[in-house]
Amino acid sequence: FPKIGVYETAGMRGRTDEGWNVHQYHGSSEFYANYGSYRVKIDVPADYKVAATGVRQGVRKMDGRALHEFAADAVHDFAWSASPSFVEASESLELPSGEYVKIQLYLDPDHAHLEERYMKAARESLLKFSEWFAAYPYPTLSVVVPPKGAGGAAGMEYPTLVTAWEADNPMPGYELERVVSHEIGHQFFYGLIANNEFEEAWLDEAFTSYAEDRLMKEVYKQIPIP
Repeated sequence: FPKIGVYETAGMRGRTDEGWNVHQYHGSSEFYANYGSYRVKIDVPADYKVAATGVRQGVRKMDGRALHEFAADAVHDFAWSASPSFVEASESLELPSGEYVKIQLYLDPDHAHLEERYMKAARESLLKFSEWFAAYPYPTLSVVVPPKGAGGAAGMEYPTLVTAWEADNPMPGYELERVVSHEIGHQFFYGLIANNEFEEAWLDEAFTSYAEDRLMKEVYKQIPIP
């Protein structure tokens, strides 16, 4: 969908005058956007399961189709994924703030047996990052596992939705936990910090990589990658 550019005032990020900050999007580039509210309806075949940014408002089925409606507030983007093959799992997690977040897994069938590893990685990431940095402010977090051959969609962050590595290895090593924790780290950097990811990508990647390494060391006893 067309993304609205960010209007920056004079003095913001060193600007000498006010104006729009807009960049053409490239497949390997990062993002920069204002926060907004989204109300999205997704029309898919009735047997498809849908993962999306925000909170599901309802599903209406008719004539072999399904209309999924989602709402999200104070997010800088919206993403969704759909598949008839998703294996779903969910868990309610209490954060240090006392708030609850619903973790939702959308697993490729080839990784269904790894459900607890994905759930633990998501759970520990939310708990630790909320303790170390700031309270995770959204009521949901979805983890989507792309199928084998869909690596182009793997390892990416969007508000309240992240993708893990593609399900090409039936018994992955700690790269499974690393990728999940890293992408959830982006919920905070730049998800909450809101730096200009396009022009200053080192900020979100650096802080997120630090968060990933610290979590892997404290939870999984893995030394940081040199």
